[in-house]
Amino acid sequence: MIIAAMFAVAYVEWPLTPPSIPAHWTLGGSIDRFGGKFQGLLLLPLSAALVWGLIAAVALGRQRKFDAPVRRALLLLGYALLVIFIAVFGDQVLWINGVALNINYFLLPATLLMCAALGNLLLRVPGWRHGAMPG
Repeated sequence: MIIAAMFAVAYVEWPLTPPSIPAHWTLGGSIDRFGGKFQGLLLLPLSAALVWGLIAAVALGRQRKFDAPVRRALLLLGYALLVIFIAVFGDQVLWINGVALNINYFLLPATLLMCAALGNLLLRVPGWRHGAMPG
């Protein structure tokens, strides 16, 4: 649903979008590179769909290899990564509509959430703390 909403927003915003929109930011949050409509409006939903699809495929398709807590942690990591995609996409959509915000207001909390989800996953994998990964 989240990824479908990103595609729907891209569809609605496409005619309103100028030929170049922000594509990269400095660590300080200022724009340092612009890209085209495809890169700004479609690449992020496509990337989000690919990342989510891969994580969901591993979590749900390898049920014999991973127990339920590991699968839940994998899916939580997938949602955290989606939040990062949504943060960047949201900042771009706001910019298209004349609202220029520092992307760090979106990206820093999203990155911290992703780090917490990754730590949660690592704590759930058997043997991770003892240096022996399961085969």
